[in-house]
Amino acid sequence: MDALTETLRRDLALHREHPSALTFVKPRETIPDFSNRAMTGISLEHAHGVARRVAASGFAPTHDVPVVVRERPHSATLAMSLMKWREFATHFHDVAPPTTLGVSDEAFATLGSSHLFAALRMIESGTKSVFDGEKGDARVMYAHAMERDEKLRDAIANGLPSVVLRWDTPTEVRARISRALNAADASGFYLDRLTGDVVASDEASANVVGLSVFDALSRTLDSEELSSLARIKYGLSLEESQSGYAGSTPRARL
Repeated sequence: MDALTETLRRDLALHREHPSALTFVKPRETIPDFSNRAMTGISLEHAHGVARRVAASGFAPTHDVPVVVRERPHSATLAMSLMKWREFATHFHDVAPPTTLGVSDEAFATLGSSHLFAALRMIESGTKSVFDGEKGDARVMYAHAMERDEKLRDAIANGLPSVVLRWDTPTEVRARISRALNAADASGFYLDRLTGDVVASDEASANVVGLSVFDALSRTLDSEELSSLARIKYGLSLEESQSGYAGSTPRARL
């Protein structure tokens, strides 16, 4: 196990609310942590790609174990995450997953699985998709997915088993944990699905070989780089992204 993984193990042990226990966190209770991907946030296009894949292929419970920070009401870190999210949601008003969270609420700031939580929120709320112009209304596809996929409904209604960190986890630790989680495959570890503990695995390193180029790069790029890559993958235009996909009909290329 390399130094990055050992540091992650120490960081989680020091800041977890409940050692070796997971907490169910609902997508509607989450917001991307302001420290995500070197403080660049999440990629809208990547989140929409995840949402479409889940809706089309079903929800797979083999996803990575999420790591989140329980934010207390009126904390400075929650305010920073909300400010960053509102700027993001304002720009992508038509196609961003909604949030009803405010500074007076308890919330969970996501360090790992931020795109998955955002995608589940898109499906739950029937958010207009950047792929709506491809094959009809993606909101209809989301509704059908909710009807037929019991695992998806359960994930949205009851949440995902997650490692929960205390609200006072420092910014530099949040950023370090986020970087480590994105390097899990390359570093050869995973989080145990029952305890959330860091477990060394030769198979994790081997999985890097099986990843597509897009999946491998998506774990390491900042949000702007990831959005650029996702636009190439899905055939979305920079101009439509810059306009917030307002009234656009993008064409996916898969």
